[in-house]
Amino acid sequence: MGEIEDRLAALEQRLERIERAVKWGPAKAEPKLAPIAQRHPRVRKIEPLRKPLEAGSQVEPSSAIPQILGISGVAAFILAASYLVRLAIDSGWLTPLRQIAIAATAGVSMIAGGLWLRASGRRYASLLSAAGVVVCFLTIFSAHLLFGFIGPSMATTLIAALCLLALWLGWMFDTRLYAFIAVLGAYATPFLVRTETADVVQLVQYYSAWSLLFCAYSIWIGGRHAYLVASVLAVVGFDLAWRNSPRPFESWQLAALYQASQFLLFTATTAFYSAKYRAPLSGQLAVLHAPSLFFFYVIEYSILDRHIPEWAPWISLATALVVSLAYLLAKPRLASATAGATLVNWYLALALFHAGYIELLPSEYEPWVALGLFVFLGAARARFGAFPATVRPLLLSAAVVGFLNYIRVLGDIELDEVPLLSVLYIAYALVLYLGYAIGSKRSAGQAAMVLLYAGHVSAMVAVERLVETSVLVSVLWGSIAIGSLLLAVRKNNRVLAQSSFLVFIASGVKVMVFDLEDSSTLVKIGCLVVLGATLYAGGWLYQRLDREAT
Repeated sequence: MGEIEDRLAALEQRLERIERAVKWGPAKAEPKLAPIAQRHPRVRKIEPLRKPLEAGSQVEPSSAIPQILGISGVAAFILAASYLVRLAIDSGWLTPLRQIAIAATAGVSMIAGGLWLRASGRRYASLLSAAGVVVCFLTIFSAHLLFGFIGPSMATTLIAALCLLALWLGWMFDTRLYAFIAVLGAYATPFLVRTETADVVQLVQYYSAWSLLFCAYSIWIGGRHAYLVASVLAVVGFDLAWRNSPRPFESWQLAALYQASQFLLFTATTAFYSAKYRAPLSGQLAVLHAPSLFFFYVIEYSILDRHIPEWAPWISLATALVVSLAYLLAKPRLASATAGATLVNWYLALALFHAGYIELLPSEYEPWVALGLFVFLGAARARFGAFPATVRPLLLSAAVVGFLNYIRVLGDIELDEVPLLSVLYIAYALVLYLGYAIGSKRSAGQAAMVLLYAGHVSAMVAVERLVETSVLVSVLWGSIAIGSLLLAVRKNNRVLAQSSFLVFIASGVKVMVFDLEDSSTLVKIGCLVVLGATLYAGGWLYQRLDREAT
């Protein structure tokens, strides 16, 4: 043992001599660093994302098998209850009243059982209580519809109480399932409860109360799912119930005001929720918000157009203004609002295209407005560059307007009352050429090429409409082709040169098919000379362009 200690002491002495030789001096103790929080005061202690599990609590099962088994089990419970409440129709061994009592007891027991099992697994236990809520819904509707044990007022009251219970259970279990059940049960009640004596005022009061409740609930718990589903059912459900009521159009004012109030309520809720929680709409959420806006627009416009058609377009445009203002008010509190801006622009595009362009704009001014819109967009493109992705819905709407009027001008469709028609033909060709020039400088690619070819076609149509002599039309068409080639050679632009080939083909077809038919020999000779000279000059210019390219 002593020999080992001597060897260790010798090794320590050797190590000490080596350290001194390397460091040129005795080794110094390393300075002890202060804790990071003292050296960097701005660094905060990182808290865990989730609180530690309390004693006795359990982690939710990660496997899907328990969830599948649980869902299958509660589905069996619901199916058994549905058979139970209808058993009196097929057999008389159990009275209807007892069946309803047993079903109600089973539903309440499942709700209580889910609450009792909540501590052992909240998500799994919520399935049992959800099944109990569904069974209670079936029990109430069956007691009213099948057996007539309770009247409409009592059935509606019980459904309302059960919906409130479902919302409370959703808060307790922290799951969206109960909100869906409550929303569906609340808005389906007017269709499942016999309410022949209920008037439209009661229907408005019923639906409005639930809409307010679900909007408040969504803001309170911090989840959009309740008001999202309610926003569709409140609009569509009321419209179906209203149209099925006796003499619905006698109360169209009340129906229109109700739809407008729902639109304002859900728009304000969406904006307030986004601003309160600083939660901008994602792409998926924007898609989920779109149906309620679309259904409201269609339903409200159909009501107004039937009774006050002169005001319907203006009211529709006013709703687009409301949506825009709601977005602008919420935007300062949002870090990014791309999806929300896109949704707003889709609604703006719908209102402007339908109410503004189709309904309000006189037909004789549509071609000029489309042309002015194209000029405005081209100027904006030249001044500010590429448009942001959020305005694509508006650009698409403008493109549809431009395309429809372009086809209308080319086909000479209902243009008799259009002012300055001769100028319009020339203006379309010039604006399309200008659009190509701007687009080619901005590297627009395929879009610029489309504008170029559209400009050629528009220019040929303008010449054909404004010039009466067929031979002169052919000459001018050839001039358009030669002019395009000359400019292409000067700019060394092969795209422009290739586009002129379309004009050459059109000129040749026109001369051979139309100009030579029923014409004198002298006219035929003149047409062929013009065509030959044009084609030869075009070939020479093409050859020159190819030489410069090589």
